[in-house]
Amino acid sequence: TSAISSAAPHMKFSHRATASLVLTDAVSVQQCLSCSLEDNSVVFELWRRFYYPNVRDQVCCRGMLTLQQLSHLISLNAGTEQTFKLPLTTAQMTDDDGKGYVLGTLSVTFEYNHDTLTETQHVTNFVQFCVGVQRACGLQYAAQRALTNGAPIEHAASVGVDSYVAVELSFAGINRESSVRARSFTPNYGAHFSMTLPTVMSTIHSGPPTLAENLCRGSVVISLFHKVEGSKVKAGDILLCKANISLDSLLQKQSGVHGWVTLQEPSKAHEHVAALEVEIGFGEITERELVIEDGCGKGWIPPPLPSVSSPYLALDIAVDRIWIPDSILLRIRSKQDAVLEDRHCYLRIKFYNSEAVCSDLATFSTVALDNKSYCDIDFRTTFNFTVSSNLVWCLREEPLEIQVWLVPRGGVNDSVGDTILGCGYVSLSEQLAANHSPATAAQVSSISLYGHGHWSLYCYSKLEM
Repeated sequence: TSAISSAAPHMKFSHRATASLVLTDAVSVQQCLSCSLEDNSVVFELWRRFYYPNVRDQVCCRGMLTLQQLSHLISLNAGTEQTFKLPLTTAQMTDDDGKGYVLGTLSVTFEYNHDTLTETQHVTNFVQFCVGVQRACGLQYAAQRALTNGAPIEHAASVGVDSYVAVELSFAGINRESSVRARSFTPNYGAHFSMTLPTVMSTIHSGPPTLAENLCRGSVVISLFHKVEGSKVKAGDILLCKANISLDSLLQKQSGVHGWVTLQEPSKAHEHVAALEVEIGFGEITERELVIEDGCGKGWIPPPLPSVSSPYLALDIAVDRIWIPDSILLRIRSKQDAVLEDRHCYLRIKFYNSEAVCSDLATFSTVALDNKSYCDIDFRTTFNFTVSSNLVWCLREEPLEIQVWLVPRGGVNDSVGDTILGCGYVSLSEQLAANHSPATAAQVSSISLYGHGHWSLYCYSKLEM
C-alpha cells in the first residue's frame, strides 16, 4: 500500500516495493508466478479516501499486469528496468460487454534481478526490513546552521531547501535514497524502503551470525541532504543533518519503531536542528517472530520483555515549564493577526483508556536575547490504572503523548479555535524495562516538542519535567 497522494490530474505516488523469491534449480520464476498469481496477473487498485460525512476508503479503478508481460521482463538481462502503461478500468460500472470503462493509465516500473545463493544461504529464511520516512520539519534552522558553517546555501536558506533523505543500515551496508522535495522547510517525503535480509548471516559476514543480534546492536542512519543544482553525485550535495536510530527495541515491539526523531547537526551530535517522522519494522508481523526463532536456534538469548508485577499502576506526570521558539509564535500571530503577549497555552494529556486531562492556562514570557518564549505551567496530574494485558501492551508499544495548545486572545481552553504548537513523547517501555516502582513517574529532565509545519526549531521546543 502506498502513501496517500492528493487528488490531481497527474498523480505521482513515488511508491517502491520489493519482493524476493528463493527457488531451487528445478523451479523457474515463471512457474512460481503462474502458481501464485490469481488469474495469472498482478492487480493494482486505485483507492479514494472520503472524509465527509465520515472517513472511508473506496476502490475506484483497477489495472492489471499480465503474467506474459512479467515473463518478458524476466527473460531480459538482470538489472533491466521496464515501464508498463496499465489501463485503469472502473471497478463498479461496466459497459455492454461487461468490461469496465477505461479512465486513464497507471505507470509502473519493474526491475528484475537474480543471484545464486551459497549453500549456507539456502538453509536460512529471509525477511523484509522496512524503513518509512514520512515528513520533516524545522529545516530552515538546519539550513541556516549549514550556511553558518560555510555551505553555499544562501538562497535555499531563505526560500526552502531541495532536500532528500539517504537511509543506511549499519550492519548490512545497504543504502537507499528518496526523491528530491523542492523548496520546502517542511517536506513530505512519503518514502518507503524495503530491504531483504537473511535471518542467519552468511559465513563471510564479519559481525554477529544472526539478524537478531545485529538488530540489537545495529542502527539505521538517516541523513538529510540539500540537492545542489547541477550535482550528479551525492558527494556534491550538502549534508544538513542526520539521525542515528537504534534498533535494540525493534524485536520487543510488535508495532516496530515509529514516531518523530530529532536530527542533529553533523558536526555537533548534541545540537538538535530539525525533526523527522519515521516508521521502522518488518514487512509482515510474522517475520519478527521468525527472526527471534532463528536467532534462538543459533544460541542467541532474547532480552526479557518489560512487565508490571503490581496489580495497580499510578503514572505521575509533572511539567514545570514550556519553551517555544519565537519564530513559531510569530508565524501563528501573522496568520491570526493576534497580539503575542496576549496569547496563552495549556497542556492536554491522554493515555490508554483514561479521560483527557487539560492544564490551566499559562501566559508566555519572552527571552529577547535567545529569541524564545516560555511559560511556567506548573502542571501535576496522576493516572491510576488496573494492570491488564492490554495496558502492559500499551506501555510497551505506545509512548505517552503530551500536547501543547495555543489559545486565541481572550479565549479559554475549550479547543474551539485553538492551535496546536507541538507534541512531546515519553517512552514508558524504558521505565518498565528498568523495573521501577509502579508509582514512579517517567524520570526525564526535558523532552522535545514536534510539530509538522514548523519551519524552524531554533532553540527547539521542549518541556521541562
